[in-house]
Amino acid sequence: MANVKGERSLLERLRDKYRLIIVDDETFEERASLKLSRLNVLTVIASASLLITVILLSIVIYTPAKELIPGYSDAEVKREAKRAMQRADLMEQDLEKKDLYLQSVMRVLKGEISVEELEAENLPVNTDEHNTSIDFTNSNRDSALRAEVAAEERYNLNFQNSESRSTMMALSNLVFFSPLRGSVSSSFNIATEHMGVDVVAPDNTAIKSALDGTVVLSTWSANEGYVIAVQHVDNLLSIYKHNSILLKKTGDVVRAGESIAIIGNSGELSDGPHLHMELWYRGDPLDPQNFILFN
Repeated sequence: MANVKGERSLLERLRDKYRLIIVDDETFEERASLKLSRLNVLTVIASASLLITVILLSIVIYTPAKELIPGYSDAEVKREAKRAMQRADLMEQDLEKKDLYLQSVMRVLKGEISVEELEAENLPVNTDEHNTSIDFTNSNRDSALRAEVAAEERYNLNFQNSESRSTMMALSNLVFFSPLRGSVSSSFNIATEHMGVDVVAPDNTAIKSALDGTVVLSTWSANEGYVIAVQHVDNLLSIYKHNSILLKKTGDVVRAGESIAIIGNSGELSDGPHLHMELWYRGDPLDPQNFILFN
């Protein structure tokens, strides 16, 4: 009998039936009964493992969850990163060329080098392959525009003579702060001896210094009312008239944008609350609107 039992195959032994009974631990009452075999148990375990594996692979392949796997890198992300690095390198090279060009232009404007010497250096200004096909010859519309601009600048006091051009160049590196925002009621006009600009703004508006400087005048006069003047770098002077209150006194050091007075209507020459601002450079009056935006 033992020999017969030992000759049974593995498949037959896996098919042996067993009964799984669930009973109450206290009353020993049978709650459930399940007929099983080793083969059934192995089949269920294998099927469940296969199903879980398929589900996990599907999640990894078809959802963004794959990016959470350590060491995983999307091929498209790699390609995009490579393209971004290439674009950054090209932009850096282009920026270096433009920076070199601007430095050369500044040297010419400051008189440190002549145009001939600049051309002899063979600077790589227009080496961009995209510019090689551009036609730089003057068209009819370009010539007409140049003639129109030349006609307008013929009567422009700011650029008519070399002294005005040098003044504009000397002040080009300054960043002016607007004393206040409002509407310009009267512009600069040398012919009528109006050496400044009148700006209308609401009552109690603060007047601010256009640049860093030192207060050299803080007084009152019958014609101009409360007046304050600030001395800036390179003999540049800004004057603010017809104020109602002066917030600074002579000798005070002020910063650009710092309040120095309150708009008013003081003085016999004033006909309403406004600011009369003048800008003087080395003894010559300048049009403030060429440097400052009031509205």
